[in-house]
Parts: sequence; C-alpha cells; structure tokens
Amino acid sequence: MTLREFLDKYNVTLNEFSVETGVSASTLSRYAAGIRVPKPRVMERIVTATGGMVQPNDFYDAVARRSREEAA
Repeated sequence: MTLREFLDKYNVTLNEFSVETGVSASTLSRYAAGIRVPKPRVMERIVTATGGMVQPNDFYDAVARRSREEAA
C-alpha cells in the first residue's frame, strides 16, 4: 500500500501524519506523490505509524510508477 493510499483509506491528513511521524507535511506530500523516497530512519517511522501497512518497497514502486507515467 502506498503512503497516499494509506492516508486516503484512513482519512488521515498530512498534518495529522506529520505529528505522528515528526516529518513535515510538505516532505510527506513529496513521499506520498512518489517524488522522493524517505531515508531509512524516516521510513522506519512511517512503517511504524502505519502499523506496517506501508513498507519500504511501496516507496520504490511508487517512484518507478511515476517515472513510467512521465516517460509516456
């Protein structure tokens, strides 16, 4: 599950998730859009805050998908 899917499914705002993870809402927005991949220590916080529903590979899959869309 991508971070965007998690936030949408559970109606969590970027601001709420920011408080939960200690990561700024603007940075989370870039992660959710597949523009950036979190560093390992931030990724751990996201995995923990989502109860394991968002995993590290989900970020890499989202970035790859976004790259393919931009190339088309």
